[in-house]
Amino acid sequence: MQSALFDGAVAGLVATVPMTGAMKMMQHLPSLQTQALPPEKVARGVAQKLEVYQDMNPTEKAAFTWLSHFGFGAGAGTLYPFVVPSPQQHGILKGMLFGLAVWTVSYSGWIPAAGILRFPTRESKPYVGLEIASHLVWGAVLGAMAARMRRGTLKS
Repeated sequence: MQSALFDGAVAGLVATVPMTGAMKMMQHLPSLQTQALPPEKVARGVAQKLEVYQDMNPTEKAAFTWLSHFGFGAGAGTLYPFVVPSPQQHGILKGMLFGLAVWTVSYSGWIPAAGILRFPTRESKPYVGLEIASHLVWGAVLGAMAARMRRGTLKS
């Protein structure tokens, strides 16, 4: 079980890299250029809820944003081996479905419920598309890595 937790965390952490790259590329689309990326909005909302945002300098805000983003990716990845049956079969598809589930539970669930961000139906369609697409990228990489780790073709 400890190995599955570690493998999931590593896969989730690594998958956050291409996810972030996809978000940064999509941010250059004309309809998204003026908006902060989702990790920045979520981190700002969390820091404001904790009443520490106003005390942070720009470097601390950036560090908090990216540490929480990559930490959440690793944390969500730890759940993958326990939620997804036979992760070594159809890894990319299962990972993408898991990524979509993580987006749904987060952006349509606990994030608006906690008052951190608005419900997705109150955001622009291109912005929600960026959120969903980046979670599909994350899930695909997570699923591919988890499948290879489970088969033993990628050592953790």
